[in-house]
Amino acid sequence: MTFSGGLEGQVEILWRLRHDAWGQGYATEAARACIAHAAKLGIPELVAFTFVGNGRSRRVMQKLGMTCVGEFDHPALPEGHPRLRHALYRIRTMKKYATCQRSRTSPFRLRNHFNSNSTVPRISSDAAPT
Repeated sequence: MTFSGGLEGQVEILWRLRHDAWGQGYATEAARACIAHAAKLGIPELVAFTFVGNGRSRRVMQKLGMTCVGEFDHPALPEGHPRLRHALYRIRTMKKYATCQRSRTSPFRLRNHFNSNSTVPRISSDAAPT
């Protein structure tokens, strides 16, 4: 997906879970692991966005320490679409990871939800959000 207006070249963090996995902490735990890994790779900042009415995803972003920096109309959705308006969040990974390291706590405790032989499916960046 191509963005303009300041999102070009940004690294996005995202999650999508089956309904029966909602509310169990999987998104937050996996995202914490991604933030820590991004910091280790030297990626200074991550962005995330969601439909403004998606309270669950917005709450995950807030629990991660992400900051809402504004709203925008999603470029892949037509005018008048009920989910056109999105909220944009950012997090500085180096600061977050350094905080975890100083406190000597793990930046994540990812549950062993997948066995070692499983793979995580990749989603095409051309797909429009639902």
